[in-house]
Amino acid sequence: MTALLLKDFYLMKRNIKGMLLMVLLFSFIGWRDNTNQMMIAVIPIITLLGISLFNYDQNAHFDSFAMTLPITKNSYVLEKIIFGFLLAGIGALFSALMLITKSLIASISFHFILSGVLLGFLISLMVYLIALPIFFKYPIEIARTYFIGFTLLISFGGAFLIEKLSLPTITISTIFIFSFILCGILLIGSYLLSLNIFKRKFE
Repeated sequence: MTALLLKDFYLMKRNIKGMLLMVLLFSFIGWRDNTNQMMIAVIPIITLLGISLFNYDQNAHFDSFAMTLPITKNSYVLEKIIFGFLLAGIGALFSALMLITKSLIASISFHFILSGVLLGFLISLMVYLIALPIFFKYPIEIARTYFIGFTLLISFGGAFLIEKLSLPTITISTIFIFSFILCGILLIGSYLLSLNIFKRKFE
């Protein structure tokens, strides 16, 4: 699995300039954003860069090649999940550093930095875990279309429901508890579904 992680990080070098450019762009916008949300938005952007690696793997037929090596299907799928966690952690680190730097000049509470970065980390993981089975199942062009459509449906559909339904006030602690539980469910579900899809591909 270590070799697979190294392979994905080597591939990420091709995107490093774009990633740094996005971090700088969101840092600049976030510096002028009083809500500081743009600095937290760095986390899902960096996390979802891991999905772009499916394009390289599919074009090179790397998954078929990997199955000729002493690599199990379980390790192959599990590596993708671990890689997503690592990217989310890198994104969270960038976001925290930007917010801490801004807090030296502007008034940003430590509670906001901690809760904002943690929530951004969890949401990024949830989106990544939802995306994994889709990209394991379909060719990259189709998977990307399905994923964008699903994301838009959840985003706008969720916003519509929240607007129409009279929901009680939800505390930040309740949001975190719900997010941790949902993230755990998605982790197990994404792993099992992705593994099942990957196994069927080589039956």
